[in-house]
Amino acid sequence: MLFALAALLAGLALEPGEALAQPASLVGRPAPLVRATSLDGEDVVVPVRGKVMLVVFWNTKYRLSANALGAVQRVYDRYRGRGLLCVGIDDLGEDERAIGQFAAGVGAAFPMVGRADGRSAAVAYRVRGVPVVYLIDKSGSVFYVKEGWDTNAEEEIGRKLGAAL
Repeated sequence: MLFALAALLAGLALEPGEALAQPASLVGRPAPLVRATSLDGEDVVVPVRGKVMLVVFWNTKYRLSANALGAVQRVYDRYRGRGLLCVGIDDLGEDERAIGQFAAGVGAAFPMVGRADGRSAAVAYRVRGVPVVYLIDKSGSVFYVKEGWDTNAEEEIGRKLGAAL
């Protein structure tokens, strides 16, 4: 039991004085580097210096992921002309066919990452549940995190992005 607890804490990469690693603890810090290949075979890098990014973690197993992906697509459509980059990451590392079908079903057309790349990115971003949205500024730092999804999330994320772009 103690060994399992020690392994869990080591995996969370806690820093001195940090009680529990959670997504919001990344605010004000450099975004963890993710290098992956999207479902379309494109190279995906997060963060991209000089660009504002929206990164959404989701999976096909949780029903609010569909709401979040649809809303993120609308936000992306509104702000991509101003330079917004968007990436969706399946935190369970599901297979590409399942990810592609789910994303297409909700109309999400931004790059999607899954498999082992998705699982390792979720650990780096301290994901503990989905959906979770991270906004990354032009310097590569996380400036906002939204865990979960509610009726105000799309508007709230849009306001934060509008101010950053």
